[in-house]
Amino acid sequence: MSSPKITAEEVRQVARLAYLELPRTEPEERLIPAVELTDLSERIGAILGYVEELSRVELDGVPETSHGVPLPPLLRADEAKTELDREDALAGAPQRVGDSFAVPKVIE
Repeated sequence: MSSPKITAEEVRQVARLAYLELPRTEPEERLIPAVELTDLSERIGAILGYVEELSRVELDGVPETSHGVPLPPLLRADEAKTELDREDALAGAPQRVGDSFAVPKVIE
């Protein structure tokens, strides 16, 4: 598998677009060092090679999924239950006003 060739200048351009480097007008020391750019270009090329390899995988007849393993449903069954007693609900309230929770005013 040969990795797509990504140049150091392409890595630098992506870094600028992602604001990982300051604009060209900044001093050279603010830029990603050349040796690091070379390493990044090789690593990004390898990643793109793997993506290219995955795009060649035959998927006909494979059902779509949102996860690699089956997961149980996250929602519980909707069941009717007895209502909560008002006094029990308000028992832990820091402040009450009659039969309601007292909350601080948020809009002036």
